Amino acid sequence: GKSRAGGSLAWAPPLPGLVAVTNGSAPEHCSVDKDKPYKLPYDAACPDECPYSQQTYGDDCGKLCVAEQDCQVFSPVRPFGNKESMACEPACGHGNVIKGCAECEGVGKCKRCATSVLGFSFFALSEDKTQCVNTLTKVWLTIQIA
Repeated sequence: GKSRAGGSLAWAPPLPGLVAVTNGSAPEHCSVDKDKPYKLPYDAACPDECPYSQQTYGDDCGKLCVAEQDCQVFSPVRPFGNKESMACEPACGHGNVIKGCAECEGVGKCKRCATSVLGFSFFALSEDKTQCVNTLTKVWLTIQIA
């Protein structure tokens, strides 16, 4: 297998106490069910079918291998599949976090800002796509000044 972010080994068994999850056509080393993650040592390479490394909570020695779209399923704090690092990272990449961004276009660029549960958006995407500007700030400033 290819070496991926955080990985140099071709294959490694799961960490003790965890069982491999198979889900129909899902590869053996891929995490596909957030309730039954397949945890690997941090230096294990992820297979091509699930090439993104997702850190595990409370364990710096292990990781999950997930598909890009599953980054957000396994960690809402690291929802962005960075194609450069092949790791799941905070919204729009480490050092490029864009608060309020719901979907990243690429590293440091937001495609769509978050909306509320009812579908209202309190964020506006900046012209250069590097910020989700809180539109309520203007409302509060207007109320306070008036």
